[in-house]
Amino acid sequence: MAAPSVSGLLITQIVIGVLSATFLGVYCTTLAEMFPKRSRATSLAVVNNVVVSIFGGFAQTFVTWLIIALTGSLLAPVLYVMIGVALSLVAALVLKPSQAAQRELRTIYRMM
Repeated sequence: MAAPSVSGLLITQIVIGVLSATFLGVYCTTLAEMFPKRSRATSLAVVNNVVVSIFGGFAQTFVTWLIIALTGSLLAPVLYVMIGVALSLVAALVLKPSQAAQRELRTIYRMM
């Protein structure tokens, strides 16, 4: 096995940072656009905290249940991630642009 090094750690952190930035930029903007300006902060806080609590806080419990009770396979955490990806894909496909975004797109198309 390769010995850990500072350069390896730095490269790993950069790759994870770039991948996280591509996801979090879109995530934060999309989530903010889903709510009216008047209640945006409260709505964002509640939705984000509930989702993180359920899927992040109970992840160990779900994965342990998948390994011990359901599958018996040590690859069960992959199933948990795949289910999360599938749910995210369905949500992304169902998501409709906001009225403001539609107006902006119409304005951009008219300018072309």
